[in-house]
Amino acid sequence: MGVGTESDMNCTLLRTADQKLLLLFRKANCNNGNVGNNRLEAKAESSDEVISYPKAELWRHCLLRGANLGSFVSIIFGTPVLLYKGVRQPITLLQRLSRISTYGVGCGMLLAAVMTANMTWGNTEEQIFDRSYRLRYNKGQVLMDQVSYVGVIGGGLAGGLSSPANWCKGGVQGACLGLGLAVFTQMLLKPLVVSKDL
Repeated sequence: MGVGTESDMNCTLLRTADQKLLLLFRKANCNNGNVGNNRLEAKAESSDEVISYPKAELWRHCLLRGANLGSFVSIIFGTPVLLYKGVRQPITLLQRLSRISTYGVGCGMLLAAVMTANMTWGNTEEQIFDRSYRLRYNKGQVLMDQVSYVGVIGGGLAGGLSSPANWCKGGVQGACLGLGLAVFTQMLLKPLVVSKDL
């Protein structure tokens, strides 16, 4: 058992060393101007750059984007349908949209899970780490993550407070609506964030 534990520790140390070498190589390429993607930033300290669980980070990103997409599509298509059906009160419209976007989030996450499993099938650890690294230091993706978390918290609180009889259900539905509204927020904020880096 001690041999297995030592072997696992050595594998972990080698993996961490490989990641650091890959980061040094990537930084050298960035500094030489060989990387054309301006969104890729490599400004973090080396201790922060080692991604302990790159596969988990990649899955988190893909599932979150699937939830964003599902909620966003629900809002885009649900709003005109509800308006056509005569729903005019803003509160009622938001409540109906939050219910619809719950299904959108579920479908979006399911689709994202299937696509991520297909995309990562047969990939090496280095390929997964490279993708996770690029996502972590992409300004647009970081902004989308931040507004998504704010949308989930804000939507969850608003949904829970607006339906005190069933605050848990209201909170979940509000959080799902917040994921879609975060996409609109990111569209407004992204030009401002990107323009600072140019």
